[in-house]
Amino acid sequence: MDAKLPTRSGEEPKKVSKKKVGKKAAARKAPARRVSDQERYEMIQRHAYFLAEARNFEPGHEMADWIEAERFVDEMLKKM
Repeated sequence: MDAKLPTRSGEEPKKVSKKKVGKKAAARKAPARRVSDQERYEMIQRHAYFLAEARNFEPGHEMADWIEAERFVDEMLKKM
């Protein structure tokens, strides 16, 4: 891809080529941080707590909250 740079009045614009960065180079710049099992567990635990809190801690939904929290955290971690 070529882009034209601004120039002084009366001069012909200069063309500058842009280098494409490969997937490997982009991956090296921002390495993904692996979350430990303990960190994942704590993230799920925290999210399940917030789900329960949103229901005023109504009993009988603990398993559903945990499963929903696991789904939420795993989806979030996939995006990292």
